[in-house]
Amino acid sequence: GDPAAARDGRHFDCLKYLERSPGFSRPPAKYADELRLIRVDAYVAVRNIDAAEALVNELIAEGKADRVLLIKKASILGVQARFDEARELLLELNRQHPNDRLILKKLVLVNEQLRDSSKAAAFLRAYAALGEPDAWAAKKLQEFSALGFL
Repeated sequence: GDPAAARDGRHFDCLKYLERSPGFSRPPAKYADELRLIRVDAYVAVRNIDAAEALVNELIAEGKADRVLLIKKASILGVQARFDEARELLLELNRQHPNDRLILKKLVLVNEQLRDSSKAAAFLRAYAALGEPDAWAAKKLQEFSALGFL
């Protein structure tokens, strides 16, 4: 087993390897953050949300709060049904990274969870305006149109 296990979807193997590996407790600095991000993804995949959140918060506390990490944090908040917090974080990310399809998609989803269909529709329109709608967007546009929000 090795970190390639994560790429193959073998998340339990990946975590076992990373937690057993002698170099894991103090990996070379240039790999440390990347390894922690792989662990965050693996923890989310195996539904160990507390461990994922702890690791994300550790990275944020170290000043490593970039777009990728904050999107992971928003996803973890969503899994925890902390939708208001997820929406606040995503709105801030949207201000910093306008027209980012991944952020806009997550804003559609979180606003749906919060039963705020008009905001979800607005973010869906912004998502769709960025190019040819993918299958997800096409389906959502149809749903929102049928409900009278578009």
